[in-house]
Amino acid sequence: MQAAVLSGDPLISYSGTSGTPLGLASHMPSILRDRKAWFLVSPTWSIETEESARAIRKNAVLHRMRNRHHCLIFLCNTQAELDLLHRYGEAAFLHNKTSVASERLFKPLGAEQAGLTPFTTRNSLHGKGMS
Repeated sequence: MQAAVLSGDPLISYSGTSGTPLGLASHMPSILRDRKAWFLVSPTWSIETEESARAIRKNAVLHRMRNRHHCLIFLCNTQAELDLLHRYGEAAFLHNKTSVASERLFKPLGAEQAGLTPFTTRNSLHGKGMS
């Protein structure tokens, strides 16, 4: 899971959810339970189903019950995701994930076409071939 701590005091983090229901918030030790913290959670899979939204809501409620000073804010990639999470009572905002991509890796091609998609370019730069 990739995560970034944007502030240490108060704790503010941004993370994806790869394999964890609430990103970095899922891994917080109990020692930080009484500390104010904001978690910007960016789901790394589509959550445009009732089942996904219910699961997120359940995990978020349980987390806040155990960590009463923690605030979870979900960053949705589509209007449908946003609408679902709002319907379930979660704080959520529409956020295009590519807005945090490095301009070094993703940039407009202009008149010259390189013949690679940004996905292919990103993977080849990190030594990961397409399968």
